[in-house]
Amino acid sequence: MRSFSSTLAFYLGRRFFTTTFLTTLLLGIFVFLLDFVEVTRRLSGKSDIASDTAMQLVLLKMPHLLLDIAPFAILLATLVCLSRLNRDSELIAIRASGVPARQFLFPPLIVCFIIGVFNLAALNPFAAATLKNYQRLEAEIFPGSTHGLVTKGGHIWLKQSEKGQDYIIYAKSVQASGTRLDGTTVFRFSHDGDFVQRMDAPQMVMRGKEWRLENVLLMRPGVATERQSSVVLPTNLTPQDIRNSFSSPQTLSVWELGTFIDRLKNTGLPTQAHEMRFQRLLASPLFILAMFLLGAPFALHFSRQRSLANLIVIGVTFGFLFYLFTTFTSAFGMAGRINIMLAAWLPTIIASLLALSLFLHFREE
Repeated sequence: MRSFSSTLAFYLGRRFFTTTFLTTLLLGIFVFLLDFVEVTRRLSGKSDIASDTAMQLVLLKMPHLLLDIAPFAILLATLVCLSRLNRDSELIAIRASGVPARQFLFPPLIVCFIIGVFNLAALNPFAAATLKNYQRLEAEIFPGSTHGLVTKGGHIWLKQSEKGQDYIIYAKSVQASGTRLDGTTVFRFSHDGDFVQRMDAPQMVMRGKEWRLENVLLMRPGVATERQSSVVLPTNLTPQDIRNSFSSPQTLSVWELGTFIDRLKNTGLPTQAHEMRFQRLLASPLFILAMFLLGAPFALHFSRQRSLANLIVIGVTFGFLFYLFTTFTSAFGMAGRINIMLAAWLPTIIASLLALSLFLHFREE
């Protein structure tokens, strides 16, 4: 067995990185066009929106979409790169010199690991920041949704608009899956932004399409403070709207999620979605490695027997199946059916074990 030169390692790593970059670029363009068509359709009925708004929305969302397609891009790039190396007889020459697969696959594997760490440490915070701007701009274009904020101390602020008036709701905690708020203060403003009323109550309970406040202290400008036994406020919110109004997991970077999860726990809001996102982000570099290892044996074994188009079909099929499997395990994890950490890491574990079995089956060393 001959030694594996650093020049050859650099060449294979560079070749794989170039293929990965081009594959990601092509997939990114495809996803960009699909999203642009969808955003344009949504904006078609709003004549007062600037013509470049659709482009701005799509560009703000693209970093997040690139993170989502990264494992799929790695899988396709592995099939394309190794297949072309084999068809150009470069891998044949490498193997004839006595270099085993575990050695000439190591440089691309290192490239995958670097890409995974970069996506986690750098691209993810950038994507989270741009997605926040995307959601802020989307809320301005399509008003009417509720907006929430969790403070550092674990208290919440909630905004809702109803019948031409805005309500700012403060609560110390959320109970009963979002149907009861404890330690509440409600500020009511007119549509023009003028302060109308303040209401303080020990709690407010959602019943159907209204909030019910008991033992309420009322304060109005120029009027003496008074107390009422109960006050009813109209609302179009649902408990699900309240839970979803706070920072979505995708708008928080891996560096922020841990702290934010602790804050949510203090408010009483469910944290399953944020914990799932956090664990999936931590698993993402290893998942990218698993996608490479999954594609490598197929490319090495079938590249001389099947066309590149067939290999791409194999890659698309595996990518789709793992997307469904990841969605399936995530849903079970957030529903509490299985442990969240297990649900987040299970796709990576399954992909790694399947890749190992394929290497053994195809007798790749």
